[in-house]
Amino acid sequence: MSPILISLAVAGVVIILWSRQQMKDLLYVIDKIYVERIVEKNRVVEGYETDVVIKIFNETDHRIPLVIVKDDVPRELVVSKGSDVARLSIPPRSYVENVYSVRGERVGRHDLRSIKLVFQDPLGIFSEEKIYEQYSYITVTPIYIKIDVYPKIRSVYPGIKIRGASLGGSYDLWGFRDYVSGDDVRRIYWKGFARTGRLMVREDIGESRGRVLIMLGLTKYSWLIGSEGNTYAESLLRLFRSLLESFLDAYSIIDIMICTDAIVKIFREITSSNRERIYVIFDDISFGGGCGSIGILLLNLYRIDLSRYDIKILAATPPDIFSTDRSSISLYLKQNGFRGMIIMPNRDYDKDIGPMTRDIIIKFFSKLGSDVLITEESFEKI
Repeated sequence: MSPILISLAVAGVVIILWSRQQMKDLLYVIDKIYVERIVEKNRVVEGYETDVVIKIFNETDHRIPLVIVKDDVPRELVVSKGSDVARLSIPPRSYVENVYSVRGERVGRHDLRSIKLVFQDPLGIFSEEKIYEQYSYITVTPIYIKIDVYPKIRSVYPGIKIRGASLGGSYDLWGFRDYVSGDDVRRIYWKGFARTGRLMVREDIGESRGRVLIMLGLTKYSWLIGSEGNTYAESLLRLFRSLLESFLDAYSIIDIMICTDAIVKIFREITSSNRERIYVIFDDISFGGGCGSIGILLLNLYRIDLSRYDIKILAATPPDIFSTDRSSISLYLKQNGFRGMIIMPNRDYDKDIGPMTRDIIIKFFSKLGSDVLITEESFEKI
């Protein structure tokens, strides 16, 4: 046999044994390695980014020669800067970090549940994998598209209180706000207009605000229709946020009902002064989630007093409505005395779902004493 080959074989064996011993020593300290994930912003609007920092702490006197860190990033979050995979070494009694950015392209709450570390010897021959449970979330809130549904609502419900009506008589001045279409011209602050050229209206403490109930009829089925980023569910969520913002701009008081799986949640007394609460609502709406059927939502109408609302709105799409047997919908609405408005985004329902879809839905709810409003906007992201 060649002495050279024998030498190489012996060297190879020595290297493998050395690497094995290095890995063996490493296994004794792995349990003292800790991981932490820090998300800079837990909520971002569609198309915006947030930084994610993965910190790995070595609390031993042993140097970690090589560790591969892999974060559990859902595919719906786009890694826009850096990488969620990194190869690092950690000095004794120290820590290292990997920083990357993700961009929110898909609406909803996205869960990051774990971090995987793969420990290797210096030569990368042997390895040991460990999963660290580390829950974080990033909520991508839908973009806000300014809409004006008041003229259409008033055409259906004449005299309805959306922005509130003066109780008359003397009043205590509360403040001013911009004039919007539909405001009583008698409340315009003409002196201010003459001075600034800006139309403002007076508000007083004696003014009664419109009270609105908005129910989100989102189901899991509406995530399955449409292209990525423009599924029916995502259009509905953009409509939902736009409705909330519009009514808050009109100084309405809003109660909201949503459901996730079989759990119905009610958010009460949301006003323009605490509008940041609407962002918390989206934390409860996971990507791909929603009701199993809107029947779960309608069944819980008994928990609230419908008579206290000036207007009641169900925001939904045809897949959400068809997810429940229509006879059950009819029963739930009649039992609770619901007469309101069903608002849907303007999508090509006849093409995507079936012919006469709009007509079927309009006729169905009309018999139940409710009206269907299909917005001019599709709420699709360009």
